[in-house]
Amino acid sequence: MTKNKTIFLGIAATLIALHSVSAAAQEVKIATDGGYPPFNSQDSSGNVIGFEADLYKDLCKRIEKTCTMSVTDWDGIIPSLNQGRFDAIMAGMSITEDRKKVVAFSKPYADLPTVIIVNRDNELSKLNIGISDITFGEMSAEEDTALKKLQEALKGKTIAVQTSTVHQKFSESVFKDSTVQTYDTMENAGLDLASGRVDAFITDLSFLKDFAKNEQGKALVQIGPNLFGGALGEGRAMALNKNNPQLVEQFDKAIDASIADGTVTKLSQQWFGFDVTPKH
Repeated sequence: MTKNKTIFLGIAATLIALHSVSAAAQEVKIATDGGYPPFNSQDSSGNVIGFEADLYKDLCKRIEKTCTMSVTDWDGIIPSLNQGRFDAIMAGMSITEDRKKVVAFSKPYADLPTVIIVNRDNELSKLNIGISDITFGEMSAEEDTALKKLQEALKGKTIAVQTSTVHQKFSESVFKDSTVQTYDTMENAGLDLASGRVDAFITDLSFLKDFAKNEQGKALVQIGPNLFGGALGEGRAMALNKNNPQLVEQFDKAIDASIADGTVTKLSQQWFGFDVTPKH
């Protein structure tokens, strides 16, 4: 009897261990930076909230996996992914050729313009470029003329950007006669712009709309056209480890389904106030 009991306990322990391994294999750890509203931010209790905080739950339900989202510093977010600390990143990350060299991207789940914002009291607020959009990589003569006007207007000015973003690389390559000043978070850049410490801030339209809800943000306005393409990327997507193509494929299908049934549009309207669903 004692022997049989021992065998039974051994089998039970093995089954529990196998279940634990299976559960662990189903868990997906997602990293975000927690400082990019309304894509992602933290409430007073430290919980991650925002468009991506809601979207990841929808996507993980579709692929039938348990997921967790935790905050990590933006500067180290890709190294942390490739070191295996996380399985995916959802942090408003733009798809770029440079990033494709080190991570695998899902299909985009959002796309929105980059904008230049200034303080209402700054003389730049009166700038009239006369065009609504500039798409880099396929610029018309009219867009090229508009860009040159922007470059001349910002010559000698200080432009704020968040560090290690497409906006930093874009600003340094396009506005070479301006001083590009980096910030750890967009909020800190916005605060310095509102207080007049910098002349302009290049960021997403979503940040301007969200920051405008605060007292400091009411002093900020967009100048010039909406900016798309080129160094600014090909939309926002999940970044995943190149060694896990199966997970990339699963999330691709989930993103397609979430766009098709209107979930992405619904979450867009809730968090951005406009639709960020990719158009192509």
